[in-house]
Amino acid sequence: MARHEPTLKIARSELGDAWPFTVKRVGIARVGEALVITSGGKQYAGNGTARGQLGLPTPDPIWSIVGRYEFEGKRLPIRADVGLFIAYALSRTMRKT
Repeated sequence: MARHEPTLKIARSELGDAWPFTVKRVGIARVGEALVITSGGKQYAGNGTARGQLGLPTPDPIWSIVGRYEFEGKRLPIRADVGLFIAYALSRTMRKT
């Protein structure tokens, strides 16, 4: 898998309570419309495009769990909303025309 070096770092302090991760900051790289998140030397899909086109895993190891629910006898995690983070990261990495 190709390595995509981050061109931007985003910190928890920039999004406050809307920060969806367990780490204090992440690196961001854009590959076309794909958003790549890096943390601890690992790469994760920041959006569906990165997952589909680049084959990156979801950021589960660093994605905050905000609750749990029962389904078919299993307790499954409810993850923090990443919508604001994705919009913010994409806006910060938009190409200037």
